[in-house]
Amino acid sequence: MSDFNPPDGLLLRVIWRLRRHAAVRRYLTRLPPMLLKDYGHRGPYRPLQVEATICRHKGFSRRFIPHAQALFCDEASVRAAWRDAAINARYEAIRNDLADAFFSGGDYSYADVARYSAETGPEGSTGHGGEGGGHHGGHGGHGGH
Repeated sequence: MSDFNPPDGLLLRVIWRLRRHAAVRRYLTRLPPMLLKDYGHRGPYRPLQVEATICRHKGFSRRFIPHAQALFCDEASVRAAWRDAAINARYEAIRNDLADAFFSGGDYSYADVARYSAETGPEGSTGHGGEGGGHHGGHGGHGGH
């Protein structure tokens, strides 16, 4: 079993989901300005850029880096990076998990991630940016820069 997928057992799965939710929420609210400062553009980013920023700054869980990559990077670069690093994570499963938890169950694009981050970031004041979400684009909405 990897840390990227929920463990077996109800209690362990609940704990894992709580930790995952807290880590991803922190990625969504605090990571975008750091990525912008580090790389000078608003993304999508390359998976190693996301990982480097997470590792460089305190306060981020490294356990869920693939989740951050699935949020801030395009699909092709994530799949290539995971293959090269021998990361045994299922891209679709992570995307579906993130969609259910943060984007009202609908597929999401990089623009949706940016909007959520802006609405719920340190300066944002709305609660859950995914409310009223739905489908705002798909994997094709992740075009690279």
